[in-house]
Amino acid sequence: MGQTVRRGNIRALIGFELFIKTACLSFCFPLFGKMFDFCMRVVGYSYITKENLAAFLASPCFLLCVLLIVSMCAVFVLFEVNAVCLAVQQEDRESCMTFAGLFFGSVRRTIRMFHKKSKACFLAFRCFLFAVTVNLPLLLFILFGLRQTEGAVRIILRPVAIVLLCVFLFEIIWFAVTGRGSMFFGLLKRSILLYISEGIIYFSGLVLLIIIVLHVVPSTVSGSLLLRIFSRYHLILGVLFVSVNTVIYEYFCAGLFVRKYGSTDFEAETGLSKKERLKKICLWFVFVVVMVVTGTRAVSFLRNGTVLLSEAIERLCITAHRGASGAAPENTMAAIELAVEEGADYTEIDVRLTADGVPVLLHDKALFRTTRVLKNVDEVTYEELSGYDAGYGYSAEYAGERVPALRDVFERFGGKIGFNIELKNNNDKVLVQTVTELIEEYGLEESCIITSASYIQLIWVKEINRELKTGYILSMVYGDFYESEAADFFSIHSGYVSEQVVKQAHSLGKEIHVWTVNRENELKRMKAIGVDNIITDNPAYAREIVQKSDLAETLGEWIMLLTSKK
Repeated sequence: MGQTVRRGNIRALIGFELFIKTACLSFCFPLFGKMFDFCMRVVGYSYITKENLAAFLASPCFLLCVLLIVSMCAVFVLFEVNAVCLAVQQEDRESCMTFAGLFFGSVRRTIRMFHKKSKACFLAFRCFLFAVTVNLPLLLFILFGLRQTEGAVRIILRPVAIVLLCVFLFEIIWFAVTGRGSMFFGLLKRSILLYISEGIIYFSGLVLLIIIVLHVVPSTVSGSLLLRIFSRYHLILGVLFVSVNTVIYEYFCAGLFVRKYGSTDFEAETGLSKKERLKKICLWFVFVVVMVVTGTRAVSFLRNGTVLLSEAIERLCITAHRGASGAAPENTMAAIELAVEEGADYTEIDVRLTADGVPVLLHDKALFRTTRVLKNVDEVTYEELSGYDAGYGYSAEYAGERVPALRDVFERFGGKIGFNIELKNNNDKVLVQTVTELIEEYGLEESCIITSASYIQLIWVKEINRELKTGYILSMVYGDFYESEAADFFSIHSGYVSEQVVKQAHSLGKEIHVWTVNRENELKRMKAIGVDNIITDNPAYAREIVQKSDLAETLGEWIMLLTSKK
């Protein structure tokens, strides 16, 4: 009977943890992102760079947002701890607990703690501090990656690392002073076992990942693809380990507290009054809404979060120029497919309207260069255009490739790669409206950036949807272009970009994207001066060059060494 109850409670606790972690990630990531964007707008930045980071961190708006985020996290951790304590209490009573019972019981108890004006606020922040402290090694691992000795020393000497180490020492002293030495050593023993187990899982999975990619993917793209996959692998496993460890630590501590101090604060609730039944019904309604929204947000993140995750891990992004046009016909499905295979963060595509108003991928107004047809794109309907061959003029291998519609590109590649959409019809408001509506229809606002050589078009984009990222295309650097408020970044020919240009843009919260960079020396120069995005015809080659610039500094670069061609 006891084992059955224990297994049932463990299943309920696992279900509860899976649900609230999924809900937290689905809600909190977008919410924190919106708060971050709001702070940037208040301060007047489009992006945060090392040049403007200090001013941004010191702004009152950001400090208030941090306080709010920490408070929300503290309440969430307290809610989670209440659920774990409830599970331990029910196990001691040999009473089986359901997932819903854990959820509602934890909600009621958390609310009651604040309602009774107990030390709930202090306890919430203590729980949050506990969760951060016990996962400190993993958090450092996620933030900074696995580095060599010299890199590790530099990290330890950083102010943030020093603060975290002080917090860790404070926790150890607190455990010793309050006479909870057995708990501390119990946590230490479990931490060692957990970290050893997780290290084995992490490196075993990494070796398996390398073996699979090397045997399945062509050698020309295996290195760049591994680097891209590794970033996600590292982050996902880190977050998973933190979540699992937190639950194990909480369960261990809750068991000690409940068994040592009793369960007076966690009495079973029987004989609910009408008012309490009404509250329970309301909670069920909230629960169902959260489940539905969580599922929707999770699907949206999987479809729309690819580029965001890449930008969070890799500051320097690689964009495939008109798809991987160095090896496939430009602005075709084949070129975009190759860009995805070669691990590009974005694909740059040129968009024009046909005679019947369909946005299609085409750089030139005239069709002759890519299709050998003596007509302009605005003179033919999409149905006519669909019959033209956009690949045979490139090579016989790609005969039959068509000029794709933007809708079809979104349908096939949405969520697989980011899109840098260049509006080719200057001063065409219909094109702006059509493209932005299509982006919103497919929910790809976070995966798309819109660029144009016409500044008025960027203004129109912001009027329709302020959240869309925009880039002003400049053939050369001149005038006070930095002050262009409707542009979040500037797309400039690499020959006109210097370190001073990059620093000036960064100080104003703007990014610099450069085109079209294919030579090794120019790729290295662009990375050295700190540009944010390199547009190239050969994304796999470009990523290999920029990653090899700082050899053997991170595990990701060791992967490059392992996969480099002899």
